[in-house]
Amino acid sequence: MVATLTGARHKAAPLSLHVRSALLVMLGAAVISGLVGEVTDTLVILVIVVLNAVIGFVQAWRADQAMAALRLLAAAQCRSSPPQSWCPATSP
Repeated sequence: MVATLTGARHKAAPLSLHVRSALLVMLGAAVISGLVGEVTDTLVILVIVVLNAVIGFVQAWRADQAMAALRLLAAAQCRSSPPQSWCPATSP
């Protein structure tokens, strides 16, 4: 289960598991290159990992915002009998 920014929980997609394993491989490569003494390679790998995390967070945040806006647009409505006007439906 994965928690989204809105707190909703859903099953992790196989692609996200692949991304997580790729992230671990990248971090492992950074550690190994640091131990070998390749400082430039280590820094480049770490910058890529950080950029990936920032871009992923921004995309998830924007997707959550878009879903919230779509939920507002898809709000249920009802028709009241006496005045024959539309009113937003409320759930009990």
